[in-house]
Amino acid sequence: ATSQIERDMWVAGLRKLQMSLRTSHNNLKKVAQALLTEDIKRTAAKFMSVCTVPTRMSKFTRSSSKHKKMVTVDPQSGVLSWGNGSLNLKHVITVESGKTTKV
Repeated sequence: ATSQIERDMWVAGLRKLQMSLRTSHNNLKKVAQALLTEDIKRTAAKFMSVCTVPTRMSKFTRSSSKHKKMVTVDPQSGVLSWGNGSLNLKHVITVESGKTTKV
């Protein structure tokens, strides 16, 4: 911005946009909370209590080769880690069970 007027316009616009985004985010959180049943809340609470504890699991390669991995999930970031690799769950389309699942 080359002038004080332009800078003021940018600051005011960014503040309004930030407030609008916060309001939208808060509204979405309220709607999501209303959709949660008690059963879903209990299941989520149980998972949150165990997901940060390393759990030994079998990870299978595309050729069905099995490797034992210690798996954890960071509930804040959504990152699933298994020692020498990780994946953010926001990039996952589906979660499937079983080594014969098609890739």
